[in-house]
Amino acid sequence: MKKYILLFSALLLFEKIFAQNVEIGTTSPTDKLHINAPAGIDPLRVQANGSTKLRVFDNGGTAIGGLTIPPVNGLLIQGSIQPQNGITAITKLIIECKSDSLIFNAGGSRIIIAANGNITI
Repeated sequence: MKKYILLFSALLLFEKIFAQNVEIGTTSPTDKLHINAPAGIDPLRVQANGSTKLRVFDNGGTAIGGLTIPPVNGLLIQGSIQPQNGITAITKLIIECKSDSLIFNAGGSRIIIAANGNITI
């Protein structure tokens, strides 16, 4: 009988965990997973095999592919970007490369925008 009570309790706990929203740092979650970190604490870090792949920093920025701190409320991607259906922006798309060239490859053709402003096609 004791085993059945334990099993029933575990099932009720399992149902409660998966039927509700999960909160970390808040008492009123509005999403399936709602994280609210205090100032000075980074709210999210995702790793694969011990290597950080996604991190949301306390400055509001998000880094994909590494640990470099992104701009405030910005996005920093370390590594190649390979969009399958293009990149779309509703109003404008800003791509900033402060210290290196920006290179666009398309089917063997390239456009290079150098840090000094020179453009090579």
